[in-house]
Amino acid sequence: MKTVTRYDRMAIMDSAIDDDGFLNITACPIAKPGVFPYRFSDGSELMEAKLPDDIFSPGTVESANSKPITNDHPNETVKPSNYKKYAVGMTHNDATSDGRHLKVSMTVADQHTLDQIRDGKHELSIGFLANVDENPGEFQGTRYDASQKNIKINHIAIVDCGRAGHDVNLFGDSAEMVQDDKKQNGGNQMTKLMLDSGDEIELESEAAKKVQAQFKTYKQQITDAKEQAKKSKQEAEESDKKAKAAKDDKDKAEKEANKSKAEADAEKDKAKKAKQDAADSIQKAVKARLSLEKQAKKVLGDSYDFESKDDKQIKVDAIKQLNDSFDDKGKDDVYINTYFDAMQDIAETKGFDNAGGEFHKDGADVKENNLDLYDKKFGGEK
Repeated sequence: MKTVTRYDRMAIMDSAIDDDGFLNITACPIAKPGVFPYRFSDGSELMEAKLPDDIFSPGTVESANSKPITNDHPNETVKPSNYKKYAVGMTHNDATSDGRHLKVSMTVADQHTLDQIRDGKHELSIGFLANVDENPGEFQGTRYDASQKNIKINHIAIVDCGRAGHDVNLFGDSAEMVQDDKKQNGGNQMTKLMLDSGDEIELESEAAKKVQAQFKTYKQQITDAKEQAKKSKQEAEESDKKAKAAKDDKDKAEKEANKSKAEADAEKDKAKKAKQDAADSIQKAVKARLSLEKQAKKVLGDSYDFESKDDKQIKVDAIKQLNDSFDDKGKDDVYINTYFDAMQDIAETKGFDNAGGEFHKDGADVKENNLDLYDKKFGGEK
């Protein structure tokens, strides 16, 4: 049993371009049991079978994981030493069998390859190594010349046109379509389309191509609609963001305006209060001055020059009028104010002749008596 390299094709299901621009293909069928023709450069054709026990064996399914995607088949197997040269993407690690197909998800990440896919390069072809058992047989009513054993997938290629017998179109989330071209009894070339429901229909190849083209148009319309919806959503979000920013700015401006108004009102109230306080202080000072002058006149008389004297000097002069030995040096305001107030009490109690500027009492020296009272109260000298 010899080991050979083969290329095969199956259909893609559920593909989409993500936000980063990568093409992600979910659960893409890459192989199935059946009898398939393999043509060689000399024109000969060999019918080889993929039998269920072989294509769905654990080793074959596992071999589909983490394998490179290439743009066309390289002329050698892909390995670490040439990976950067050939790889344009990778399969994922979710290879599985559903009983009808071997499937695996994949991602195409190369921009040039993505551009070619958009321009119509829509077919996939798997490259694999297998041992060929040259014992002929029959599978599902179809004769085969040999069967493939120990199938190990090496890579999956994106090609312009696959081997006759299989065609894969990148339709996004389209129904699975596996195209088998064949001549029936020398008549027109027919194409068998397998839907994801499991049903198969057979059409003339030209009609099948039109169906595929219509699928492509529909899927492009869906893609365009999704892009427009995404764009509209982004525009709406941007509009909402701007509206929110404008509202925030307005709220901030109103808040600052209210704050400024409050500060201005506070300053206005403060100025008003200061003005009132000043007026009250002036009024209080005037009243105090008039009261002082009234009290001092009792001992200083009307002829005293009140206008040119301050409050302290008036009080000192009044005290000295009753006690000419009073020395105000070193005496603070509290002492002088208290002395003056006591002097008023004595003047009111003993009597004072405002016009003459002297104390009086029947046949006595009232002035001397009053000074004695000051000395007793403050300990001063006459």
